[in-house]
Amino acid sequence: MVSFLIFIPINIAVVVSGYWLLNLFDFPDKVAAISSLLLLLATTVLHHAQVHQQNNQILALIIVGYAGVLGFIKTQKYPLLFWSGLALGGTILIRITCILHVFTVGCFLLGCLLYQTKNIQKIIKDISIWLVGLVPFTFLGRLFDIIRYGSFFASGKRVEKLQLATDPMWEGLPQLDPNYPLVNSPHVGILGPFISPAKSIFLYDPLVLPCLVAGIAYWRRFHPYLQWYLITIGLNFSLHLVAYSRFFFWHGDHAWAARYHVTSLHLFLLPLIAVLIKKIPSLSNLKKN
Repeated sequence: MVSFLIFIPINIAVVVSGYWLLNLFDFPDKVAAISSLLLLLATTVLHHAQVHQQNNQILALIIVGYAGVLGFIKTQKYPLLFWSGLALGGTILIRITCILHVFTVGCFLLGCLLYQTKNIQKIIKDISIWLVGLVPFTFLGRLFDIIRYGSFFASGKRVEKLQLATDPMWEGLPQLDPNYPLVNSPHVGILGPFISPAKSIFLYDPLVLPCLVAGIAYWRRFHPYLQWYLITIGLNFSLHLVAYSRFFFWHGDHAWAARYHVTSLHLFLLPLIAVLIKKIPSLSNLKKN
């Protein structure tokens, strides 16, 4: 019952926030609606729609973060900028490595502001308001860690490593690698999400290839905001590859695909699915001719 009450609102939030972002990118209403539903039903979002692995909560909040930034750029309504930061602060509360998502949304904000204006004072003001939005949930997360672990800068993995090394309950077990949890060679976690039969993004999200082709084919027709969005998502995915490259379970354990990387992939797919949907009538006419 608890899962039922939690998952349905989260997945509705993913679809609604996706629709909002696509509208801000000037996709027609029908295209935005179909595309946001396809993101849920035709990608690995559907797997994470029914399991307790944090992904869809994070995805919804990041989409809101991007949409808040783009909404502000188009309307100059500062509450949108604050709500963007607030939503992204919520992702850090869920998973500490979401700092990478916050960084790339920040890059998106900075790039859009530089495209729109050269007024440095305004840029600093806008970024400051966005950063203020980050504070409440980020601070709350640190407060939780003080209560749980006794330190403002502690993390679950650090405490786990300390407990495994010092707690008498674990005596007699083999010694951990000194670098635990970073035990793999970097190439393992960098190549794995691409070529691993059990975790390849191309196997679990087959829409990646057609969307990638569409992105390349129509790149010059995209608005600079959409181009910059896709560039920041590429940066986001690359940062996650590097961050988890040596992690002992970079693959995300029993999740479908590499669960620490698929959120970046979902963000990439969202507008490109809309591009494919929008171009289907053109392709049909081409076949008739």
